[in-house]
Amino acid sequence: MQRLFASRTQWAVGNGFFHSGIIDTDESQSVYVYDCGSINRPANRAALTREIGEFGKQLDLRDAGVDIMFISHFDEDHVSGIPELTQRVRVTKFVLPMIPGPDRLLLYSRSLLDRTPGRPIGSFYGSFITDPDAALRALGATGVFFIPPTQPQGGDEGDAGEPLHEERKPIRDIDSDQGNTTAHVDLEISTKLATISRDGDVVWEWRYAQSQQSTSVMKDFAGELVKAGAIAREVDLHDSREIARLVQTRPADLADAYRLAIRKVGRSFTRNLSSLMLYSGPPVAGWCSTLTRRSTACPPFEDVFVSGDRPGFLGLGDANLRSKARRAHVNAVFKERKKRVGTFAPAHHGSHLDWNVSLLDGLGGGSGYRPTLVFSASGAYDHPHLKVLLEANEAGATTKVVGVEEPSRLTESFAIFYQP
Repeated sequence: MQRLFASRTQWAVGNGFFHSGIIDTDESQSVYVYDCGSINRPANRAALTREIGEFGKQLDLRDAGVDIMFISHFDEDHVSGIPELTQRVRVTKFVLPMIPGPDRLLLYSRSLLDRTPGRPIGSFYGSFITDPDAALRALGATGVFFIPPTQPQGGDEGDAGEPLHEERKPIRDIDSDQGNTTAHVDLEISTKLATISRDGDVVWEWRYAQSQQSTSVMKDFAGELVKAGAIAREVDLHDSREIARLVQTRPADLADAYRLAIRKVGRSFTRNLSSLMLYSGPPVAGWCSTLTRRSTACPPFEDVFVSGDRPGFLGLGDANLRSKARRAHVNAVFKERKKRVGTFAPAHHGSHLDWNVSLLDGLGGGSGYRPTLVFSASGAYDHPHLKVLLEANEAGATTKVVGVEEPSRLTESFAIFYQP
């Protein structure tokens, strides 16, 4: 039986996202982050800086860095804090969705319309849109891994995916019966999940998935850029050099092209179909018992625990879930893992457009279990929507809004007893 200590925190940044976790496997620990950014408002940016600082202090005490960072999608409010984070702590590996350059440029163009007058987009964001691999490696990353879309039907539970990275770290294991022995902790990354193993037993996993991408507005967006003389042909948007040129020299044309294209498509336009969704928790195979404590502070593991909560986390980024088929895809891909999930971050900060109560199906194993729904939101853009909060509470769930003030921070500490 493996005993794990784990702590995860939804940091107080308001509309944006910054989620972190620390998993202790005896004398070894692994640290992960899921998104790091905020909307471009002074209070939100200040909150993000404060929370990055607090996260850095925690890692200083552990003499640790971030082993793996997951990026859900390319909206600025989910990635704007990455440069500041990497200045404060070491981040070695990134996992992010494989999204074509034209689609990234579309999101960048949308962000140009959301700017506060006189506040330009940071240089990192433009570089990140142009070439994510180069931008992240410039910040010190030693590995950048791109995850392709999964098929809409899901149903690939037994497939670990194509291997992308594997590393082994020896640790000194003190056993009172056998004396000192050497154990190994392995981190493996594939196209469908990442895992932590201790002496061959998988003790923690991150399962990720994104839906097939279909951006209906792209042809109109490219056509408007051709009309404006910003590009010669639609195919130019697949050239990273052209994307860089447009970002650096034609922001007004990008903003106009986006606005005109959206007007043509109308209400049927959708964004973020390829947001990377993430499960974090013990593997589904095996026996698991959990003691947990929730707090707005950052409690040590020695604090009093309360039994009964499920240790898994499921975050949907800004996934567009406005169709029944896409919601069914989420439920199919994470069906088995939802049994372990006690903390759920619904899509798009609690937007009612990407919400349906069916997303609660199977959380915590069902049978009347009451999950906690957490929303990183401060009221901007009507997030979280009252309809979402009401329906979640009517279904018996607990809702927690993590805004910009420090007391709204949510920290969970776990003692997990796991038998692979």
